[in-house]
Amino acid sequence: MSKFLNSVNAVNHLMSVVNGAVTEVSAYQHQRAKKLREYPPSAKLVFRTLEQNGTMTISDIEKETYLPYRTVRYAIKRLKEGGIVTQIFYVKDARQSLYRLAE
Repeated sequence: MSKFLNSVNAVNHLMSVVNGAVTEVSAYQHQRAKKLREYPPSAKLVFRTLEQNGTMTISDIEKETYLPYRTVRYAIKRLKEGGIVTQIFYVKDARQSLYRLAE
């Protein structure tokens, strides 16, 4: 019986940790979604593309979204200013940069 209670307590503790993490994540996602409301549709599309595909170059985003290069560049600029996207040095090609969602 003691082992069973220990198992139950362990499961309850694990569930409380998981629920706390889910609440934290959903609060963070809600805050990010609220921030995105003020951005143009192109920036929202770039955000979703980065969310689904991870780290990408502007050219990759352009190919994935079918948006013009200048539109993608403007969307990235706005998202960087808002702290939503970060720029990373691209080791393979120093002429380009990689972009990803900020942590």
